Amino acid sequence: MNTTTHDSVGPAMSSPSIDARLDDYSIDFSQFPPDDDLPHPPSPQPLSDVGGPDDFTANLERYLLGEDDSEAFEKEIIPDAQKQPPPTIEDVPEDSEFGPPIDISTPSHLLRRPRSKDVSHLENVDEEEEKEGEEKEEEEGEKGEETPSVRRLSTASIQGDLRRQISDLQQTVRDRDEQLQRNHRRVLEAASAAEQIKHLQAELQRKSTMLDEWQAQRSDEKLLRDQIHRLQKQNEEKDTLLQRSSLGASELTALQNQISDMHQELQSRQSTSDREQRETVAHLRQQLSRSQDQLKERETALDEAREKLQTVAATHAREIEKLESDLHQAHQEYQTLQDRFVALEKNSTLAADLTRAQSQVTAHEQALKAMAADRSLETGGNTYSEILELIKDLGQPAHAARAARAADDAAKPPASGDLDPLHDELAQAQAELRDATSARKALELQLTRSQEQTTEAHTLINSIEGENTRLARRADDLQSQLNQTQHELRKARETERLQPPPERISALESSHRQLHDRLASAERRESELQTELQALRASQATHAGERQTLRAEIERLESAIAVKNETVAAVDRRVAQSVEKREQEWRRRVDLLLKERERMSRALMWSWGEKEVPEDIVEGRRKQGYRYKYVNK
Repeated sequence: MNTTTHDSVGPAMSSPSIDARLDDYSIDFSQFPPDDDLPHPPSPQPLSDVGGPDDFTANLERYLLGEDDSEAFEKEIIPDAQKQPPPTIEDVPEDSEFGPPIDISTPSHLLRRPRSKDVSHLENVDEEEEKEGEEKEEEEGEKGEETPSVRRLSTASIQGDLRRQISDLQQTVRDRDEQLQRNHRRVLEAASAAEQIKHLQAELQRKSTMLDEWQAQRSDEKLLRDQIHRLQKQNEEKDTLLQRSSLGASELTALQNQISDMHQELQSRQSTSDREQRETVAHLRQQLSRSQDQLKERETALDEAREKLQTVAATHAREIEKLESDLHQAHQEYQTLQDRFVALEKNSTLAADLTRAQSQVTAHEQALKAMAADRSLETGGNTYSEILELIKDLGQPAHAARAARAADDAAKPPASGDLDPLHDELAQAQAELRDATSARKALELQLTRSQEQTTEAHTLINSIEGENTRLARRADDLQSQLNQTQHELRKARETERLQPPPERISALESSHRQLHDRLASAERRESELQTELQALRASQATHAGERQTLRAEIERLESAIAVKNETVAAVDRRVAQSVEKREQEWRRRVDLLLKERERMSRALMWSWGEKEVPEDIVEGRRKQGYRYKYVNK
């Protein structure tokens, strides 16, 4: 529904039928886009309650915004815009809320200030929209009294106004984009200026380091430069004298010869001083090498003496260790002999016990003999000689003795009851006698063995004592020799320290004379260095002044950089604030447009309902007359 023409208005308002009213209108369907170009809905919606398809609601937004007409309208506007020359940055006014940035290449008096018309453009938008809203409300209030043809014309005019507003808004959006691009370019220029400042700072720092290096290199060449400077001054003074007095060519040549002679004399002095210094250095090096050779010889002699003393001390130490090992072995042997002596003492006690036992046995034998002599056996008893023979036969095997006694008992007649205790005593005495004889034999053997051991121990103790005394005398002799050698070595070292050799004394005297000469030359060199130091201090003062000026320049540049950084930050903040305000303004406008679109959509639906359904008033209020066109009636 792009283009509509109104043919007749008067009769259509009184006709009750919708067909009569539609006859008064002619629609140009050629302006509508083909069906293939229409966008399809993203997802099919379910059918309505009355059964009709959702035909116009899918493309309601496109119809309201007038995209088809806007494209044609833009095609008409674009050729006109292309014919116009492109706007320049200086001629286009800036819609900005702050003045030009500080310290930028463009002067402030050449920049265009924003016009009052452009500034007040955004402020009057709300008033215009409020007026338009009031007019639309009045028009909607009057729609109840107007005919459908008048409503159709009003909707067409509203759509045209909306299209114009949309085109104006698009143009303002383009203008704002261009202005944002210009601001972005200015920000980039400020950033490039900051980068240039940083580059200049780096270059200044590099030059300052080069200046420091150059000053360090100049310290060695300062003396020659001063001499050349003095000669140049003399030459300039002579040139001025020549110019004033207009001397002849002969005098000029004489002066030039004098200057060349002075140069040669200076060079010869430098060469002679260098040669003398080289000779003194060579002489000192020779003396130093000779003294080093003498020191090396003395060190070798001392090393040899030290090695000899170390070998002697090592031999003495080995002998002492050997004597200590022999002494330890002698102590061990002495300990073993003491152990053997203790064993021999034990054997001697055993021998004494044996003698006591032998005396007891002899006393017991005598008692038995006396008892046997006193008693007489009446009934065929054995005599004393037989008893002794029986005692002698005790050493034979026991079974033989038992057999003999059994045979004798069998051959003898039975004894009386009085002999039984005697037989018992006799048997007991025989057993004690046997035990005593066996113990006596064992004790005799032990006694003989212990006597032999005691004799051996006495001989061994005597030999060990003699060896011990000999080793003690040997250790005392070695200790005295060691003390004597140590005393001699200490005495030799003291004499060597106290009495240096005559060659060393002469070498020390010569080195003393050389050191005295070197001290005098060093004092002369010190005076020369003092003069050079004064000259260097003067040059250092001049360099300090230059350095202070450079530092002042650096501080000035740093302050300028800080000011520019602050300016850039302020510009960024203001740009951000302006962008935020513009975004808020666009949000507000979009909200107003959305509300207006909703209002227009309702009006459009109302108008379509009036076209499809006749006007009907029920219960004192207007009823929505819209319904789908393709509902099965």
